[in-house]
Amino acid sequence: MIGVLPSLAKQFVRKLTTVLRRCPRDRPQDAPAELCADSRHKSPLPFVGQETRGGLMLIVLTGIDGSGKTTAACALVESARAEGRDALLLSNHAGRRQLSLLAERFSFPLPPRVADFIETGVRLFTVLVNHARARRTDGLVVMDRHLHCQLALRESKGLEHGRLLPWLLRTLPTPDLAVHFDVDPRRAHQRVMARGIDKESLAELQAFRDAYRALPGFR
Repeated sequence: MIGVLPSLAKQFVRKLTTVLRRCPRDRPQDAPAELCADSRHKSPLPFVGQETRGGLMLIVLTGIDGSGKTTAACALVESARAEGRDALLLSNHAGRRQLSLLAERFSFPLPPRVADFIETGVRLFTVLVNHARARRTDGLVVMDRHLHCQLALRESKGLEHGRLLPWLLRTLPTPDLAVHFDVDPRRAHQRVMARGIDKESLAELQAFRDAYRALPGFR
């Protein structure tokens, strides 16, 4: 898996693995700035000084489609397991790929609000279930996507953020580390087209990236 990572994702995994080796039970408080500087990743999530929950370290990865977050998440978990650590990968998907394929098959694109309603329901379910699973885990937990992804999707489509998602983000356990993969949409679009399992236009990816950057707390 490491061999097929994009270069920035490789740097991210190497750097974070080094930090985790150095601080196996303590929160790597210097990690966000160090990772951003070396790998050009940015964190849209607040990084607050709460105590690590037992042996659990929770890492959240976000980014537009094709940014490499899923590949990096898989590689990070595999790297941790190879070193004998307990590691769990959890995907907070929203069913967007399945919805787009169904819409294309029946030539019936869903209105933005209807699509958001379905995607939000699926995302909420997966996020809540995965946080429950994370609480029962004593080791590294890597979440691929989170509620910020749904907020960015709403922003990109001109929809209101609403109250529920921001409230849940304030209520759910804060990640020990949150990393956003900020990739050129043109590069991300090439990756999406190359894998051939879903479709995203360059304009959609650009709007998605701009929406992430518009989220409160993005730095």
